[in-house]
Amino acid sequence: MKGLFARRSVTAVLSLILLGLIMGAHSLIPPTLATSEPISTSGGIGSTVDARQFTIEVQDVRFARTITDDAGGDDFGAVSEPIEANGVWVIVLATIESTRSTMSSVTAELDTGDDYTYSGTAWSANVFESSSPSLSPGRPVTGAFAFEVPEDRLTELSLRATVSESADERLAAQADIDLGLSGSELTENVDGAEDVAAIPPIETH
Repeated sequence: MKGLFARRSVTAVLSLILLGLIMGAHSLIPPTLATSEPISTSGGIGSTVDARQFTIEVQDVRFARTITDDAGGDDFGAVSEPIEANGVWVIVLATIESTRSTMSSVTAELDTGDDYTYSGTAWSANVFESSSPSLSPGRPVTGAFAFEVPEDRLTELSLRATVSESADERLAAQADIDLGLSGSELTENVDGAEDVAAIPPIETH
């Protein structure tokens, strides 16, 4: 009887050990989301960031209470109706160039600090998200992203731009760019926001 009890005890202990090893091995397998998220490269404003499948250089950051499309914003070259922000518009001017293949999807988020992010607007016909420019290798494209942000959420600014061949962004190339604005300098820029800023049309060089 003692031998039978000992064998059962050993079996139970081995089973628990095996279960622990299985659970430990399973925890080492990254979730699907982690293995398919865009691959990010970091950089700063004014420098060319090489994000593996594209390069991007942010030239300027502007702030405005209202935005409109500059001449050429539609088929008739007219200026669009003004769009007033519920807060402030943050406008990021950048040049993007594909380095490997033709890309057709350009999206961006603005990280304002404290775990807040805002997607780029598509209300303007001239911004990257609306115009969906075709990005071909060797042909830089200059344009703008625009973000509508509550003023009290502006702590620091970084742009997260994703470029891919389609709307499917799994394993897409991504650039995370520090826009170099925070604290009192950011507050001064917001306080001095333009009344109306015209978004320039996308330009392919």
